[in-house]
Amino acid sequence: MSSNDYILIAWEKGRYVVRHRDADTGATLGEIARVRTLEKAVEEAHIYESEIGRPVEYGLTIGLKPRKGEL
Repeated sequence: MSSNDYILIAWEKGRYVVRHRDADTGATLGEIARVRTLEKAVEEAHIYESEIGRPVEYGLTIGLKPRKGEL
């Protein structure tokens, strides 16, 4: 059976928010972390995959911090 999941890293309110999501419905399965840097967000995603004992099926989706003037 397929897990149909992915990890979303999104810039929100001055931080990267890392969430485990369902690929079919888009529902949040759980919030993993809120961190200041993209590097730390990716690290938290990797730790989470280690803790659940398998990689998420569809990997990471990353929404970057907007550049100055793009807000």
